[in-house]
Amino acid sequence: MKRDILLIEGDDRHRVALVRALLRQAYRVTLCSSLEEADEILRYIDCVEAAPDMVLFGSGLASRAAARFERALVDRFHDIRAIHLPRRYEAESFVATLGKPPAAGDSEAAARTLSVLLIEADREHRVAIEDNLRLRGDDVVGCSSVGEAAAVFDHLLAQGAPVDAVVSATKALDAEGLRFCAAATSRRPDLRWIFLKQIAPIGMSVTG
Repeated sequence: MKRDILLIEGDDRHRVALVRALLRQAYRVTLCSSLEEADEILRYIDCVEAAPDMVLFGSGLASRAAARFERALVDRFHDIRAIHLPRRYEAESFVATLGKPPAAGDSEAAARTLSVLLIEADREHRVAIEDNLRLRGDDVVGCSSVGEAAAVFDHLLAQGAPVDAVVSATKALDAEGLRFCAAATSRRPDLRWIFLKQIAPIGMSVTG
């Protein structure tokens, strides 16, 4: 199996951390800081065999331009895997999930990466849930409050980025939390909601 990755990341700090983590796992990495630079590089690839296995999109690229770029990429190289990096992530943990094959019997909906918005005030619990979901192959944006989650939700939708599910601690369901729940559902009727009474067990999934 090839292990070639095209990384498109405009943030210098994230780019360095990701490259280090990828190289430690023996991936071959081509770096780009913009969609325009990536497009210029891909022009020189004239066959599917020479294409990268994966393209990683930085969180700052969650836009309509990135969505158009991804569609064109998949149309040209059908087996390529496009992954949008979450806004917050730990490089080593994220890279560790890349080589994991999907579990047997996964549904078609689970075959693609889901975008999850997580609300958890406790940092330790939040990081544990984020890592757990990323190990399942999901993209996760962790928020420490309902207010932060509402702002992130608005930003993602304004950029044309998908939000498939919201995972929230039950104690976040105060008046503000309920208003956010109603407002978000009115804008995305197919949005999935998971309310946690305690820290999520290992193996939880937003697809079930």
